Amino acid sequence: MNNIEKYAYTVIHCRFFELYGKELKNVGFMKGLREHGFFEKDKDEAFCPQNDIRIVPDGFYFDEENKELYIYEIEDTSLLTWNKMVKLWMLSEQIWDEKLWRMHVFVVDRYGANERKINIDLVELVIAYNHTKKLKKAV
Repeated sequence: MNNIEKYAYTVIHCRFFELYGKELKNVGFMKGLREHGFFEKDKDEAFCPQNDIRIVPDGFYFDEENKELYIYEIEDTSLLTWNKMVKLWMLSEQIWDEKLWRMHVFVVDRYGANERKINIDLVELVIAYNHTKKLKKAV
């Protein structure tokens, strides 16, 4: 993490603590998913989400009481790409299907400002739209 990312992380960490009284984390995300009971399937199965979904968010918090996962992305050295949005959507679907948890994704700029919430559920609509367009072209 470079100094600008550290600054941005400090800003979002402080803002999150002011809003929720909880501490964001920035290491151990996949371990946290397993500790909260997600991805309990055998790793050798044909479709196993933890083999396909490798996400390293810049900040995250598991709210066990409200069954919510908060994810923060700092757009500095790596932008929130379409592929990462699809992985986040897959994760959102997985944690909803397994445990009825909701996921909130936020993006901030390199200074921790301009916080925006990403409606990750819209990814599914874009995928469906693109798939329909491909089917129409094939006919």
